[in-house]
Amino acid sequence: MTYEEGGIRETATVEIEVKAKPAVLERIEITAEPDKTEYWVGESFESAGLKVKAVYDDGTEKELNSEEYTVSEPEMNMAGTPEVTVSYKEGETTRTASFTITVKAVKLTRIEITANPTKTTYTEGESFDPAGMEVTAYYTNGSSKAVEGYTYSPEGPLQTKDKVVTVTYEEGGIRKTATVEIEVKVKPAVLERIEITANPTKTTYTEGESFDPTGIEVTARYFDGSSKTVTGYTWSPSGPLRATDDTIIISYTEGNVTRAAGITRTARISITVKPLQVLDSIEVTAKPTKTEYKTGETFRSSGLKVTAHYTGGKADAVLTEGDYKLSVPNMSTAGTKTVVITYEEGGIRKTASFEIEVTGRGQTSSGSSGQQNDKTDTNGSGKKEQKESSKSSQNAGKEAAAKETKTSPKTGDESQVKLLLTGIVSVAGAMSLLALQWRKKQGKDQDEA
Repeated sequence: MTYEEGGIRETATVEIEVKAKPAVLERIEITAEPDKTEYWVGESFESAGLKVKAVYDDGTEKELNSEEYTVSEPEMNMAGTPEVTVSYKEGETTRTASFTITVKAVKLTRIEITANPTKTTYTEGESFDPAGMEVTAYYTNGSSKAVEGYTYSPEGPLQTKDKVVTVTYEEGGIRKTATVEIEVKVKPAVLERIEITANPTKTTYTEGESFDPTGIEVTARYFDGSSKTVTGYTWSPSGPLRATDDTIIISYTEGNVTRAAGITRTARISITVKPLQVLDSIEVTAKPTKTEYKTGETFRSSGLKVTAHYTGGKADAVLTEGDYKLSVPNMSTAGTKTVVITYEEGGIRKTASFEIEVTGRGQTSSGSSGQQNDKTDTNGSGKKEQKESSKSSQNAGKEAAAKETKTSPKTGDESQVKLLLTGIVSVAGAMSLLALQWRKKQGKDQDEA
């Protein structure tokens, strides 16, 4: 400080402090944009890598940290180049700076069938069923997601020419398609009826026979107008036919029995079944002329009449002697004897019988002998009868000789009487033996006849 008075100048000093003029914030600058400046719609903005500095009016600068400034949130839900604003406040002064980012629309690039539908095989006329199918959409940002709201074609009844179903999905104006392979089988025609278009070769049967389908032709007729010759039919009755059977019912079943019971249609064939004419019985319609005998006599069948009876209306038949066989009983003993008649025809054997009476003792000479009719008896029991008859005759001679000896007087001629009796016995035995041999010869002649 200086003061002058009267030409005298004096100075004095005062200590003061002068402070520097503070720098004024002039602006902020983006020295480095964020690492990521391109986004897909829907993504979140990231400021990592952003660098900001403050510039003052005195030319000074300073680097700001992320906690000193704020960053506005850009619009990320629509495509475009939104502006991002960075703000820095110092004192009462606020300065901003900005930069732009690019937000790109996420676009659908393709769709895929990532899970086939449960059903891929169809019958003609059925419609596609998407149950179980999964459709996945893929986008430009590399993302993917399962989507719904797709459509498919054909939507209506499927035809055999349809090999794929086309699935279509649209998003953001972009339409993408994918296909599913399917198989469409021909729908089987529905069976309306069956017809016998050719009768079997055989339509007339005898009771007990079974139906023979040889020559038969069965044609199936369908509601769509088509037809075809079929096999695999069945018929009823399938077992032995009865005389009352006049119709064979042909049955044919067609259809997928795993899904339904199938469709059965029938047709009829007229047949004729004749009653079975087989041997039913035989009857003695006339006994032999002679039915009473003396012991030792030979049975005679003369006059015997045997009649065969049949089933199925066949007329009775009178049998001839050579048709049947007789079992002749032993005629050497007295009693009521049964004669059995046996007749066989067509593998069926029937018998009948009648009785004869054998009484007392008869002659055994050839004069009283008859022609024997039983072949088996002359060959078998005849020998036994011959022995028994011979023995019987010899015994009879001996007994007669013994009686004669007892009753004859004991005279001087006794030796002559004995000799005579011995001769008589010998002659009687010889005659009995001759008679038996003659009977045996007659039996052989009958066998040869």
